[in-house]
Amino acid sequence: MAVKRPTQFQVSPAAGPLALPADDLRLATLAALFGVAANLLILTGPVFMLLVYDRVLPARSVETLVALTALMVALYLCHGALDHARGRLLARLGTRLETRLAPQVFDTALHGAARGGGEAVAGPEALAVLRGTLAAPVAGALMDLPFTPVFLAAIFLFHPALGWLALAGGAVLVLATLAGRSLARQPAAAERAEGARAAALAREAMEAAEFALAQGMAGALGRGWRGAGRMAAAQGLRASDRAGALAAFGRSARMALQSGILALGAWLVIAGRVEAGVMIAASILLGRALAPVDLVLAQWPLLERAAAAAQLLRALPPAAPALADPPILLPRPVGRLDLSRVTLRAGMPPRMLLADITLGIAPGEALGVIGPSGAGKSTLARVAAGAVRPCEGTVRLGRARMDHYGPAARGAAIGYLPQAVPVFIGTVAQNIARMDPAPDAAAVRDAARAAGLEPVIAALPQGYDTPLGPGGAVLSGGQRQRLGLARALYGAPVLLVLDEPTAALDAEGTAALLSAVAAQTARGGAVLIVAHRPGAVAACSRLAVIEAGRLLAEGPRDPLLAAVTANAAAIRHEMEGLE
Repeated sequence: MAVKRPTQFQVSPAAGPLALPADDLRLATLAALFGVAANLLILTGPVFMLLVYDRVLPARSVETLVALTALMVALYLCHGALDHARGRLLARLGTRLETRLAPQVFDTALHGAARGGGEAVAGPEALAVLRGTLAAPVAGALMDLPFTPVFLAAIFLFHPALGWLALAGGAVLVLATLAGRSLARQPAAAERAEGARAAALAREAMEAAEFALAQGMAGALGRGWRGAGRMAAAQGLRASDRAGALAAFGRSARMALQSGILALGAWLVIAGRVEAGVMIAASILLGRALAPVDLVLAQWPLLERAAAAAQLLRALPPAAPALADPPILLPRPVGRLDLSRVTLRAGMPPRMLLADITLGIAPGEALGVIGPSGAGKSTLARVAAGAVRPCEGTVRLGRARMDHYGPAARGAAIGYLPQAVPVFIGTVAQNIARMDPAPDAAAVRDAARAAGLEPVIAALPQGYDTPLGPGGAVLSGGQRQRLGLARALYGAPVLLVLDEPTAALDAEGTAALLSAVAAQTARGGAVLIVAHRPGAVAACSRLAVIEAGRLLAEGPRDPLLAAVTANAAAIRHEMEGLE
């Protein structure tokens, strides 16, 4: 029976991941219509002033003034309601965008992090920037910008001289703001770079505080941090001075423009060319015409970040494995792993990490992988665990290809212990249960018992409910290693992939590890152990030797050790003491 492949995240070149579905498109269209209506209602103020000066005051009609005032208040209330509704629609559009793309972006970022792709890793942050921009007032200001020429044209209708003054003054304000940002861009970028370097120096110093104090490095580290901080401050002052000077000029020019158009309007009234209400109406229209321009220019850095975020999301890889399992699930595999001519390259230019590796582990068998540092042992473990796909060759778990299993099914069948054991924000039980919000208590206890973690958990303040991660309990290196082993054993996987599992373990922890490996093989599971120390391969019946990404030898443990190591007798004696 053909197995249906997992659904893929397809990015159409024409539409892209940011293309709006029909429901969101209707929401955006409704927001745009509300914006059009709100901008038309902005004409309420100028028209009201024209009518007051040209109709109410000459007729001295209180009834007309009251009626016009009531109408004006009602129209402004409608304007406020429409503007608020537009803001709510845009904010919800951003939330829906994030909700719709979050699973695909997170999954792509996760796979990008595994491959070392920085752009894909930034996907979740870019999505949050887009959501925040749509919820910010600048989104509404962008929708109001097309009405700026309309309002300027209305001023021209009052009198061409007023229109040309408004147009020229607005152009000067925009050019002054853009010039300020252009002049401040280079020192601002330098400030960010030096600030990031200062923050990195401080973070590294704090993380290695004990070592730095013990080695007398505090003074040198402090001088480096202060030097980077001084450079950042100097560049910041330079950028602030340049931008501030032109910003002050812009503010003064805007106030002068508002007063200038009133003065010009007054002169035109005196000359009998316009009515008295025109000068007030023109001033109000000028303010409304320039308001969205001012807000857009003031929020220009946010718009630049949003544009960069949109570009990053459009540039995400065209396909990333979905988070969900495929509709047709494969049965739980037997404990067998087969690698056939596996080749893996990475980096630019591509560098060979694994070359034509063929290995197999039968049910109930433990295979140890040894070799010098940098030989590719950990890379082989990542491929065997399904964390990395090879460029060439196939990896089979049971009788099916590894990539035919969905992520959840594959993860349940494989227990993986990497060299650096991650601890996530959550309880001890959740960390063992692979962050399941409602873990199986019996399975958690079984895994903790098999990893020899129960005494450690018993000593924690809240036992299995003790929080870990930032702000939670701090575990030693050996305790983290046992936690990682318990996580790998959770759910009785059919394949265990252990990368340097004894690196931080004491004798008791090593004994628990060997016992867990023996239990795994006894129930027909397969085990792959990457080892640098001989104690870790004591439970292995077969060994494979890796060097420079190539398989040098494979066979029974003791004969192979005797053939490839000069101190085979000492290693064999150490392993006999562990068995």
